[in-house]
Amino acid sequence: MSRKTKQQVNGLVKARAEFAGIGTRKAKLALNKLAKTDEYARALRTALEIEDVNLTAKRYFGGDCGGYSYAEIAYMKKSENIETLIGICQSQGWVAGVQPFDTIQTTHIIYFDIPGVGQLSWHYSPKGPLPDYLGQWDGQEGSALPKLEVAVSALLTGAATA
Repeated sequence: MSRKTKQQVNGLVKARAEFAGIGTRKAKLALNKLAKTDEYARALRTALEIEDVNLTAKRYFGGDCGGYSYAEIAYMKKSENIETLIGICQSQGWVAGVQPFDTIQTTHIIYFDIPGVGQLSWHYSPKGPLPDYLGQWDGQEGSALPKLEVAVSALLTGAATA
């Protein structure tokens, strides 16, 4: 792992522990309850899970588990969660689409425009055709977790006072 990647990973680990003042684990548990009846909470929970498995893939790139590396397993989970988030966005009328991005690991970047969050994007190789994303990247590298933290904090604070 390069020094830059190690610094990014360490920063993300710290940000996860401090997420919304309760950490991502407790935030996801709270979102699980809300997600039973609220698609917005389900979208936030799913996006947060995408961020978590993305971090797992970066932290644990080696190992072997049933013929797959830990990173490969994490990236498979990431793809499953992205597909879930695509379905949520389509059902809610929110923008989700791809732009080509050819790297060794992926073929596209998927973008989501979620109310209260803004633009989220991840590297992704779709299994089938998806709409093109007509917008532009917002230029905010590594911004998914902070954007999600603002939205989740607002939702959980609102749920606590409701």
